[in-house]
Amino acid sequence: MTWDRIRRIMERMYVVEVETREGRILQRTELSPEQSKILKRLDILPPPKVYQIETKG
Repeated sequence: MTWDRIRRIMERMYVVEVETREGRILQRTELSPEQSKILKRLDILPPPKVYQIETKG
């Protein structure tokens, strides 16, 4: 697998912001099977599912 292909697969991972009346959550999208496979082969832990939780009030 080329680095260009790895980059294209991995850049499909995003951080999503979910905002409600109670607060805000920043979390990454679910890993695809291809992304999980790449991380495992490179011996890299997946990034955290949840990056930040902010509550209002």
